Amino acid sequence: MAAAFRAFLTAVLTVQAFGEIQRPTNLQIRAFNLNYVLKWDDVQRSYYSVNYTVQYKRLFQQAQQVNSTVNQNMRLGNWKDVKGCETISHTECDFTSTDIIFLGQYILRVRAQRGNQSSAWLDSKSFSPYKHNVIGPPSVNVDSKDNLLNVYIVDPQTENNKSIPEAYKGLKYSIIYWKEYSHEINVENGSSKLVSLKLEPWTTYCLRVQLFNPIFHVVGQLSHVVCEKINGATPLWKIVVIFIVSLVIVFSVAVGCSFCIHYVSRCIKYAFFPPHILPEHLQECFNVPSQNAFLELVPEEDAEKCCDQLKVICESESLNSYSSSLTLPHIGNEKNDQSGQTSTDSGQFSNDGSSKSVDTEEFEGRALRELDLHTKLMYFCE
Repeated sequence: MAAAFRAFLTAVLTVQAFGEIQRPTNLQIRAFNLNYVLKWDDVQRSYYSVNYTVQYKRLFQQAQQVNSTVNQNMRLGNWKDVKGCETISHTECDFTSTDIIFLGQYILRVRAQRGNQSSAWLDSKSFSPYKHNVIGPPSVNVDSKDNLLNVYIVDPQTENNKSIPEAYKGLKYSIIYWKEYSHEINVENGSSKLVSLKLEPWTTYCLRVQLFNPIFHVVGQLSHVVCEKINGATPLWKIVVIFIVSLVIVFSVAVGCSFCIHYVSRCIKYAFFPPHILPEHLQECFNVPSQNAFLELVPEEDAEKCCDQLKVICESESLNSYSSSLTLPHIGNEKNDQSGQTSTDSGQFSNDGSSKSVDTEEFEGRALRELDLHTKLMYFCE
């Protein structure tokens, strides 16, 4: 009796010291890609901590409204604790793994607890997965070929590996596409995950895809924007033009390379093997004239008047023998003449002797000039 009184007195003092525990507020249900989470605001204080408990109750289904008894029992069904959400300290509860029927209707509630104290329950609004679930954006891949844009759609992934098309019977795909930098929008609806759109070739198109269900009036989120240029069949005239242009470019490159190689080779040859070309006025000094060069320079009539006849022999002969053949006969005759004249006229000896000495000097000078000319001619003949 005394122990019970002490416990009661402790409970009363605790309530007076800390007051009544407040119930949670701002209860929200987040349903995304068949994943269900219940969230609320924390009521924990600095001077004490609390835990939370979540329960759910299934309501009637529209398909079972014919039997009023069954509907009444389901509407007044018992509350059940959500597995994994009993006496938790955090402010959210994932009830995806609970036995939740996709076409069912449910109510959830949450309360705060501290020791033997509990707050009042906070009930949620009616929750129906097929109505409140948000379908995420699908994955989209595209490619183009022969004026066609092929769109490959992949269903959004769920955390619990559930299939969205299986849950939503009659799920469809809406493709929204437009020309790049254009505000005109086109829509293509269908149930196939592979869609081929025949579009204008050599034009860039952008698109987005979303899932929707016309039965439940559910529209999913839009995918990211994907742009692709439509490839078409290349016309024959373009092929011919490209071929001709390619030939011209190749020929120009080949000619340019050949010219560069030739120019470089000439520069290298000039650098390592420079040509030694003498000026023309110096080259004339090294040219060997012909044997008749001297004869062609002077006319024959002038040569007969001003020059003595000279016989040119190109064969190698002794210079002394040739000079003796030119001078000795004339000199001997002159000596004989001079001896005869000396015996006949002695009075004129001195005068004749002086004149003869002058003639002899002229004769010898002419002989030396002829020998010099003969020597030069011999050089050119060789």
